[in-house]
Amino acid sequence: MEPDARDPTWRYPWPAGVRMAEDLASLQEWRGLRVLELGCGQGLVGQAALAAGASQVTFTDISEEPLDHLKIRLGSNSCARMVLHAWGEPVPDCPYDVVVGGDILYRPAYFDRLVHSIHQALKPGGEALLGDPRTELEPELGAMLRAQGFSVRTERRAGPYTLLRAQRAR
Repeated sequence: MEPDARDPTWRYPWPAGVRMAEDLASLQEWRGLRVLELGCGQGLVGQAALAAGASQVTFTDISEEPLDHLKIRLGSNSCARMVLHAWGEPVPDCPYDVVVGGDILYRPAYFDRLVHSIHQALKPGGEALLGDPRTELEPELGAMLRAQGFSVRTERRAGPYTLLRAQRAR
């Protein structure tokens, strides 16, 4: 089954994405970083990265609707780019310092594609930060990331949500 490019779920803010966006500035120093948001939907996490000082955020989604919404919302912000992207396909303008995603881990059948996009997008030493509302994530996601040379750790955060940090080997 292919992801539905007309999926309307982007229209509402997902809880773990909202909480992650609220915490983003405290997770690391963002000033000057190039960031890629996968499955951006409303783009809350990427917008938080911009607000925290990221030099560039590329918002990606499989559907044009959320990207069009972000173009209107962010206007002529030269630090923001919107790109149509399906996980597993080539990622534009690599490498990135950080990959973010809020509430995007609900389809385990696509983890292999997600991991491929993260691996392709991140520079050596770069980090992926993924938020999910569940207390435990599927172990195969961590295993797939480790097989690609990532160190992986999860932490339960207030809100509540689980933050997965995956750092690519240098």
